[in-house]
Amino acid sequence: MLLEDMMKRIRFLLGGLVLLLCMTAMNARAQSAYQYLTFSVLGQYNIATNDIPSEPTETELKRELVMFTSTNIVKAIAVDAFGLPGWTNWSAARLLRRINLVTGAESIYLNKGGTNEVDVSSYFGTSYLSNFTSGVISAFPAATNNFGPNNPNPYGLLYSGTPTNHLTAAGLFFISLTTTNLKMNLVGVNFSYLANGALTNYSGDQSGTNYSGVVVERETISVIGDFSWTRSTNIFDVDTATTNAFYSGPARGTVMVGVPAYSKLALPSEP
Repeated sequence: MLLEDMMKRIRFLLGGLVLLLCMTAMNARAQSAYQYLTFSVLGQYNIATNDIPSEPTETELKRELVMFTSTNIVKAIAVDAFGLPGWTNWSAARLLRRINLVTGAESIYLNKGGTNEVDVSSYFGTSYLSNFTSGVISAFPAATNNFGPNNPNPYGLLYSGTPTNHLTAAGLFFISLTTTNLKMNLVGVNFSYLANGALTNYSGDQSGTNYSGVVVERETISVIGDFSWTRSTNIFDVDTATTNAFYSGPARGTVMVGVPAYSKLALPSEP
């Protein structure tokens, strides 16, 4: 009987501990959200060539295309941040956007293996702030002239649904990247009718203070703009690149903001 009574007490205590842990998990609130960024931008440039057999002394412009992916952008940033050959330690890194849900602070990191993170926000200037909308007014200065007092604000996100159920979202965007070897200035838009944007509501409590807001989810931004590219560190074609060759031209493609994941930890650079 004594052993049976002891086992009952143990089971009761274990049950209480499980309940307490469940309640703690239910009351836990996320402190930050993170989203991976994916770039797929096609650049076009012209080079002079004289490969016409019948006219060997004549030159013409030949159109060339180059694809800038997230891997290329990570390399361009890593070459500046860590030099040669140190950048290779980050060759497998990804671009990670993190938001402090309490303070609203945003940053972009190189993320490797889910643990190693380096803040690289400065390479995007201030364009990364407010979900890549901080530079929209200067990038689209004429947009406001096409809207009146009774029409929606062209510089704010438009969404379908209700304030608590944002099904799709649309808006204007500006994305800037500046490194030694690769620069891009891109203006963009996403369309709610394509269902390529959405907003997620969040709320929480920190030290007795309530906070809430929305995080952009499933965002695909169609972009156009320009690029300039210096091959001095052979970002792309190592075998054929000409030292210090410089190219520039128009660019177009997409930038995707991934579905957010939430953490109870603040941003790495914050307490």
